[in-house]
Amino acid sequence: PGVGDMKIGDMVGYVNGDGPTGLVLASWLETQPGIGIEEQRFEVLWADGVIGEHIEDQLEKVNESR
Repeated sequence: PGVGDMKIGDMVGYVNGDGPTGLVLASWLETQPGIGIEEQRFEVLWADGVIGEHIEDQLEKVNESR
């Protein structure tokens, strides 16, 4: 998956290919001070209406070329 290129409005899915597709609603960098960890997080509106929060490693952009 293309790391770091997801943005608000992108269609995404789970990296393993299972489950629905969704739309990225928000993106932010979460840092954990003291241990030097930064994670890119995304809020996703899934096709079934559920809004979930996910780390970048769980998601990939859906191939939009048909």
